[in-house]
Amino acid sequence: MFVLVLIFFCEVLSFLFLKYNENPYLKAKRLLVYDDAFHWRQRINSDKSFYDYMFNTNEAGFRSFYKLDEKVEAILLGPSSSVGWGVGYENMFSTIIEKKTGMKFLNASQIGYTIEQGYKLYVKTGLKDKKIRYLIVSFGVNELDYFPFQIPKSSQRSLYHYSSLYFLIENTINNFNQLYPCPETISIRNTRLSFQSYLNYLSSLKSLAQKQGAILIVLNTGHLYSKYRSKENIHKSKSFYEKMNQEIKSNNCYMARKYLQQAQLYEPYRINNELNEFNLKLKNALKEMKIKMIDIHSDLVKSQKNFIDPVHFSINGNKVVADKVLNFLKTDIDSRKYDSTIDENYKNSNDEKYKPSNK
Repeated sequence: MFVLVLIFFCEVLSFLFLKYNENPYLKAKRLLVYDDAFHWRQRINSDKSFYDYMFNTNEAGFRSFYKLDEKVEAILLGPSSSVGWGVGYENMFSTIIEKKTGMKFLNASQIGYTIEQGYKLYVKTGLKDKKIRYLIVSFGVNELDYFPFQIPKSSQRSLYHYSSLYFLIENTINNFNQLYPCPETISIRNTRLSFQSYLNYLSSLKSLAQKQGAILIVLNTGHLYSKYRSKENIHKSKSFYEKMNQEIKSNNCYMARKYLQQAQLYEPYRINNELNEFNLKLKNALKEMKIKMIDIHSDLVKSQKNFIDPVHFSINGNKVVADKVLNFLKTDIDSRKYDSTIDENYKNSNDEKYKPSNK
């Protein structure tokens, strides 16, 4: 009896810890599940809350009302900034575009994904076979991030998602063993792509889009890392990361962990420097590849109110992105008469399901 009471007490404490913990990346792990093909993906048919908003997903793990077999006119592929991190469903830029055009818009974005993961998911789920008008892609920041999500295989168990105590224990063990054994770490870090590999996946997506009768549109990476400009700290970030890899090759996991912690402290400086270079190279490359690009970064960076953190857009930021995309598509959608009843019908049928939650 004492053991049961103790477990119950620990469960309550764990629940309260997660509820009031200010680390959103820890909370985001409850939305994800380990996957052999993609390393992780969002849980299917999820009904969790995140940032006090419902984070409902369909049978493929997409934050969308539409099922995989439903006809849609546009698909969005991207990372957490596209999936509505920190905002309600009705405030996601894909939803705003849908409401203002009447165009059925499937948001197939996944938290933490690179373009490699997104491409594989696009193919495996059969989205590549849909006849659509637009395929919008917004990958970028995770191509540069050296520290991807690491979701334990235990996340495939229901207990991981419904027991706060079990979730914390599993993640504590997983974090503690992050660099053990070292060879596994090398494999995980190599999931970061070179810029040329990024372009290769874009080229493949362009080919798929053409077969679908769709226009491929790429959004550059909007970010607020501009305050992290110290060249000295950029050098420190790269230096500690290189030292970490050297220790891994020497199988000295203890020192590798130490350098990893140091590299993480200076990570924002390195990302700011490389994201600016990434956006510039992307602009030039897409021009040569004859792929359309929308520059969302230049408008987003005008105000800090457009971000809830350096890479995730606020409600206002999502409106900015939606306006940029709508303006870009204006010549195409002007021919489609906008039905003023769409907003009201959408509100009556959907908003209740995605309203803020106190869970």
